[in-house]
Formats: sequence, C-alpha cells, structure tokens
Amino acid sequence: MALIAALYSPVKALYGAHRTNAVLAERLDAATASATQLQGEVDSLMTREGIEDEARRRGYVGEGETAVEVGGIEDSGSATTDESVTGDSSQTQGQDAQDPWYVSVLDFIFGYDPSTQGVG
Repeated sequence: MALIAALYSPVKALYGAHRTNAVLAERLDAATASATQLQGEVDSLMTREGIEDEARRRGYVGEGETAVEVGGIEDSGSATTDESVTGDSSQTQGQDAQDPWYVSVLDFIFGYDPSTQGVG
C-alpha cells in the first residue's frame, strides 16, 4: 500500500503530461489541416481565374456580362466560410467521445481534466 501511495504522484504527473501532449498534438493536426486548406484557397485566389470566380460569386460582373440572380441552390464555391475562419474547436472536443473506455477510467483515477490543464 505504501508503494502505491509513493508512486501515485509521479505516475499521475506522467499520465497528465502524456494526455496533455496527445490533446495538443490533435489541436496541432487540426490547425495544420486548416492552414493547408486556407493556403490552397489563397493560392487559387492568386490567379486571374480565381479572382474572377470569387468576384462572380460575390455578384460582380465583367464587362459585357449580365448579372442574373438564381435562387434555390446552395453555393459550392471554395471561398472561406465563417466556420473555417473562426477555428471551430468542435473537432477537438469530439475526440473525447472517440477515446477508448480506459482513457476515461484513467482520467478519473488520476483526476485529469484537459480544461484545467491549460489546454482546454
């Protein structure tokens, strides 16, 4: 019993560091994917065709063109949406539901809560 009591604190610190690293790695992956997507959009907008497509999407027309409003269809353009710009963290929060059962048990045993560990 004394051995368990003596080892609890170091094992708790090691587990907390491991879990914090995993949470931060997930966030880094999500941020990297978002940055890659946004860079692709920037690259497409750096071409003449990309600029013209974005201008048309926003309702501008070129010389000799006529603007027409079409209703009832959704825009499938590649322009940035508010959701991708705001960095929606629901993907990271949804990871908790994907963790194996024993992670929840270990979190409880070691009192680990990502929101109180500076990563939440």
